[in-house]
Amino acid sequence: MALAFKKRNRSAFTNFLRSKYEMLTAAEKVSTLPYYISLDPSDTCQLLCPTCPTGIENESKKQKHALTTLYRSDRKKLSIELFDSVLEELGDKLFLIMFYNYGEPLLNPRLHEFIAKATDRDIATEVHSNLSLPLSDQRIEQLLSAGIGRLSASIDGFSQEAYEVHRVGGDVKLVRENLTRLARTRDRLGLDTELLYKFLIFKHNEHEIEDARRFSRTLCYVPRG
Repeated sequence: MALAFKKRNRSAFTNFLRSKYEMLTAAEKVSTLPYYISLDPSDTCQLLCPTCPTGIENESKKQKHALTTLYRSDRKKLSIELFDSVLEELGDKLFLIMFYNYGEPLLNPRLHEFIAKATDRDIATEVHSNLSLPLSDQRIEQLLSAGIGRLSASIDGFSQEAYEVHRVGGDVKLVRENLTRLARTRDRLGLDTELLYKFLIFKHNEHEIEDARRFSRTLCYVPRG
């Protein structure tokens, strides 16, 4: 299902159409602003995934006798002040903010505040998370009530044995429990947040696709309307 956009002001649509025209005409000088952006709420992650620059750096730091591989030398969390400045400059034109990149978004305790501020500006929001961290009931309700449009959980497998090959350091049981709690809270609150079980297919986990699909059908998305 496509993520629902909420923008209503005319200037946002005018900017969108002009930007498409500039792209199609290969304009060397553009006058439009971005209509979607990606922001990393946290430049850190607790996992050691072998295909991710952050995970590789985390693994390198664990190996005391290995030369540390630095992807970013100064890792931080997104501040509310910086986010407010981005909204002040771009908020009227943005249709979507994707809160993810090479970090774990939920490691930023103010993520729900970012989402709420975007929602107030009619900006759709999307978060990609590994979900392999403790989440209180309060945190789950904060995230959903803030107006998040889509949350994709990166779960490459169904059993711990298959999952941890790529999501090194993660706990698939905890991930599934968090996803279940998110779905139940979403339904209790009567919200339309789309929850996705994101399964990257490898040779070592392809036999678990149907298990993940059955789980997803039960908990991860309930069509409404």
